[in-house]
Amino acid sequence: MVAVSLFPKRARAGVPDAAALAALGSQKDEAWLHDDGLLGLEVGQRIDRWVVVGVHAVRMGAVAVVMKTESGETFQIDGLRRDPQGPAGIGNTETLSLYLSNQGRGQAPTDEEHGLGAMALAAFFAAQEEAGLVPPKLLTLDQRNQRHPQGVFSVLSARTSAR
Repeated sequence: MVAVSLFPKRARAGVPDAAALAALGSQKDEAWLHDDGLLGLEVGQRIDRWVVVGVHAVRMGAVAVVMKTESGETFQIDGLRRDPQGPAGIGNTETLSLYLSNQGRGQAPTDEEHGLGAMALAAFFAAQEEAGLVPPKLLTLDQRNQRHPQGVFSVLSARTSAR
């Protein structure tokens, strides 16, 4: 079996140094975002066998990342603030929990390939956090559900999500 890194060379090279991250910490939360998406995560970037096809600004307390499988199927991952007392995400870091946005409210079965993609993305974000990244202020899953009980969280259109 051949080991495959979850951190492509481009991603490792894109991790800012501690001084750059410290400078960002004093700016608005939106400083975590830039024109290409999340700091260190860009549209078109490969995370293991998945490709990032969309990175969205903070909306209703979460950051939505859209990824594509090798077969071309797109899926959405919502990044929220980790809550040790709340429901765990499919992928977790020190500060973030990543959830699949499949409108299942925690009851729908998880597509294995999508779940593995969420875990790979969590590993990427964990490396960013180890380098000093401080995510923007996000809601926990419970807070988002309380504040936006009728919220429509999907950023996928019917055309892009149905494959």
